[in-house]
Amino acid sequence: MEALGEESKLRVVGEEAGQPDESAEEFSATTSAPKPQEASRVRRSGGVWLWGLVGLLMGMALAFQQYRRAEGLELEVSRLDSALLEAQRQIKAYDDRFSDVRIRVGDLDQRVEELKVLVESDPKAPVPSVSPGQAAGSLTNP
Repeated sequence: MEALGEESKLRVVGEEAGQPDESAEEFSATTSAPKPQEASRVRRSGGVWLWGLVGLLMGMALAFQQYRRAEGLELEVSRLDSALLEAQRQIKAYDDRFSDVRIRVGDLDQRVEELKVLVESDPKAPVPSVSPGQAAGSLTNP
């Protein structure tokens, strides 16, 4: 604290010598229109930010479009998977049916061979003895 009789040692610089205050000039310069170099730098950095923002928005739009496309492709894959499973089920059913038909055709071929032997045999020859189980089996198979 200063004593009552002493003079303050604080003074305003620049007012003493009658010179205008330099800090006041710098303050007024910064608040007024920017210098041409600074203005172009500000415009350039603003342009960079603008182009960056535009690029970001376009990238996001492209990413959204690709996401939607991927969702559509996933639905298509699941639809094709179910169609493939259905086709495989039908092929299995056809294969089972054809196997059954092959067995029946084999049985029919065997009967035709038996009939062919019977037709070609001598009608006056004695009839071969057939056990009742064999005769019943040949009559029941269509």
